[in-house]
Amino acid sequence: MKVFSIKFLLPVLMLLLSYSCKWHRPDNADAIFQPDTVFRVRHAKLFKIGSVEGHRAAIVLDPWDSTRVWARYIIVTHNENYQAPEGYIAVSQPIRSVATSSSTLFSHLQGLGCLNLLAGVTDTAYVVNPLVKLRIRKGLVTEIGVGNQIFDEQLIATDPDVAFFSLFPGLNFDKFNKVGIEVLPLADYLESTPLGRAEWIKFSGLILGKEKETDSIFNEIESNYLKIKSIAQKAKTRPRIVDGLMEGGTWYVSAAQSYMACLYSDAGLDYVFNDKNGTGSIPLGFEEVLNRAREAEYWRILKGGPGLSNRNELLQLDSRYRLLNVFHNGKILFCNVSKVPVYEEGNTRPDLLLADLLYLTHPELNPEYQPVYYQLLP
Repeated sequence: MKVFSIKFLLPVLMLLLSYSCKWHRPDNADAIFQPDTVFRVRHAKLFKIGSVEGHRAAIVLDPWDSTRVWARYIIVTHNENYQAPEGYIAVSQPIRSVATSSSTLFSHLQGLGCLNLLAGVTDTAYVVNPLVKLRIRKGLVTEIGVGNQIFDEQLIATDPDVAFFSLFPGLNFDKFNKVGIEVLPLADYLESTPLGRAEWIKFSGLILGKEKETDSIFNEIESNYLKIKSIAQKAKTRPRIVDGLMEGGTWYVSAAQSYMACLYSDAGLDYVFNDKNGTGSIPLGFEEVLNRAREAEYWRILKGGPGLSNRNELLQLDSRYRLLNVFHNGKILFCNVSKVPVYEEGNTRPDLLLADLLYLTHPELNPEYQPVYYQLLP
């Protein structure tokens, strides 16, 4: 994933986190939860929205054990005299400030018109969103971590009402909860479908008191996505596509059940590694990629830093790329992630990702479209 997709890793987590039995809740905690039939979750598998005792509530499931619940949340107001049921964590509204280790939240906040709530982020040097960068320059947003390190003192000094952190095994947020910072998990990146990832805006919206707005936003994204998918089904051919680059002697490709593989299929493409089971990335050697992708017509690349201005610059990264036919005769879909907010927006806007793929691989099906994230590398 991107440079700041995983904001803090195990060395830091070991200081903050230990898997606790606190997430084992009484059966009654589930029994009193009433799933919503109006603002229901349709695609995401890792959270549910509903009501408990007349209050809005959400359940976040354990991505690594479907029989377990990670945490349960119930929405209350600051001046409400209400004791949350056993097994639930009370989140008080209105929310006045937010910190996050997940850049996905930028697009959630901006779409909901409440980016002004953002008070803390990690890896400010890698932020692409211009409005977030402006708030950083004005001193309105504090850096609460860099790379694999979270700055505890900065996070506590920022004093956000809530902090959205990417979900990892064994998280225990007691250290911050004790000082009044409610840390909530974002597991959008662990969903295996594009619309499943996008639907996490409903979880953010519930916490931020913008539930109706997020439902409307997601409905439009879903409608756009399904429309583009139906257009792709009209394609007369299904070109072959490969993705990834060599990194440290290994070529990482998307697994067959990953959200990128889903995007390829929905865009009318034949993914060359559609038999490599999994939902994340798979490490392969160059020879295996060459054998499978030699005849691919398309190659999707994401790269940060100075990026690439033409395909010959790829040879400076690894001269063996010339052995791929797509290097000479195919089309290379490129995104410079240091300048284009694909990592900050992509999980929320899969309709735009799909539209980009469709246009660049089947331009005759949507000739008036202008790509948002990707371009063809000359």
